[in-house]
Amino acid sequence: MIRAAKETDFDSIRNITKTTVWSVYPKYYPSGAVQFFSNHHSDDRIKADINAGKIFLLEPALPRNYTKALV
Repeated sequence: MIRAAKETDFDSIRNITKTTVWSVYPKYYPSGAVQFFSNHHSDDRIKADINAGKIFLLEPALPRNYTKALV
């Protein structure tokens, strides 16, 4: 299921973004560019994008016959 991100998703989105920038980008960009992208994807920009409805998340769908076990 794809859904729009909510403010409560900020920490997860920030983690995904920063991890991607610092682990993948150095393979393709010089260090100055990596720092630029890290700065560009600031907490304020991530929050603004969430509030503007620009970020979406993919969640696993449950099988149609799934029933939650009572414990």
